[in-house]
Parts: sequence; structure tokens; C-alpha cells
Amino acid sequence: MFTRPSIVLTTLFVLIFPIDVFVRTTSAVELNRQSIDEQWSHWKRVHNKRYISDEEHDRRRANWVRNLVTVMQHNVNHDLGLVSYSMELNGFTDLSWTEFRDRYARGYRSDLLKVRGIRLSDSSIPFNRSEVGDVPDRVDWRDRGLVREVKNQGECGSCWAFSTTGALEGQYAKKYGKQMEFSEQQLVDCSVKYGNHGCHGGSFVTAFEYLERQGLESELDYPYHAMVSVTVGMFKLEQNVSK
Repeated sequence: MFTRPSIVLTTLFVLIFPIDVFVRTTSAVELNRQSIDEQWSHWKRVHNKRYISDEEHDRRRANWVRNLVTVMQHNVNHDLGLVSYSMELNGFTDLSWTEFRDRYARGYRSDLLKVRGIRLSDSSIPFNRSEVGDVPDRVDWRDRGLVREVKNQGECGSCWAFSTTGALEGQYAKKYGKQMEFSEQQLVDCSVKYGNHGCHGGSFVTAFEYLERQGLESELDYPYHAMVSVTVGMFKLEQNVSK
């Protein structure tokens, strides 16, 4: 599964790092290599993957194997202390990078920002340095309950809506001392007139302008569907929980 350069590189690590770390990481890699078919079957069950043809199945498996190797090699470096984070498989592992980029990582900048006379720099706040006394060496907002779990936007270009609700949820928890999930779907459906385009992209700048004027419901009351779910202008806010 590994190319010759990666084997040579791993061998060189023995000269630098403790042997117990090397044995542990190498054994994990070897185990994964021996059980690749079982891992593939398990991964398909976990993520409910079904393919329309043998050709697609083989193509997806090839992508999955390449990504699996990338994850394993990266995690060897993590165990050796060379990188600060680990990686694992997820529901996108059977996609090539090109497919993932085309589906989920297309950049977008709202054409209505300019029409509405809004510039990103208008929302910036100058940073004035001041002495604040002793500060902790580490701050993790997760430990304070201000960051919720990672969400999945699906095959909908709505990252702008998730960035908006994520920021709002953190500030809400900080102010009120409790967590609240806000509705990305409402932003996808209802903020078109503010310069956003549903699943085809948008801007957190105009999303905040929308919620400042219109308010936002909770995720529970207005759940996410990864698609535009109502006709523009037909939605009526039932309960604004964002203020």
C-alpha cells in the first residue's frame, strides 16, 4: 500500500524517535493493510454507501484506498509528534480531491455586495493593542461550551450559512450561558434578497444583515434539508430566538 519513498522515510524515523513509538505506529499501519477489505465493507455500512454499478464501486474503492493511505501516513507523523492533529475516515473518503473540491469547496462572492454598497472592509474593526494582564497559555472554547459539534452541509453550497450560525451560537452561549442551535435552513431559504443564493453560495456579511433585521429561528423549529425548501418570500417567522 505504501510507496517506496514513504517506507524509506518511516525507516529514517527510527534513528530519531523512540522505538516504542515507531513499533506502535508501524504495527497500526500493517494491521490496516491486512484488513483493508474488512475496513472497506465496514466503512460502506457505517456511511450507507451504495453504488449503481461495479465500475462506480471500483472507482470509489480506489479513491477510498488512496485516501486511507494518506490518513495512515499522516497519523504516523502525528504519533511521532511531527504534526499537531490526527486524521480519520469520513463520509467523503470515496471521493477524489477534484470531486470534493467541485462539490464542496467552490468559492463564491456575492455579486449583490457591490450592488448594495457593502464592502467586507466596512465591517472590520481596528485592533488597538492594550495591556490586559496575565493571560492563559491555552484557551479552548469547547471547554467552556461555546463551540458546538461540526455540522454537515451536505451537497449544498451553504457554508456561508453555517459560518453565520456558528458565530452566532458561540456568542449566544457566551451571553446567556446556554447553547442554542440556529437555523441554517432559514438563511438558505429566506435571505436571497440580501444577496445570498441558497445552495449556490452566499456571504456571512449579508447573512448577518438579514438576521439582524429579521431574526432567526432555532434548528429544531426550522431544520436543515441541504436544499432550498420554500418559495422565496413565502416564509413567515414564527419564533425569533436569536435576539
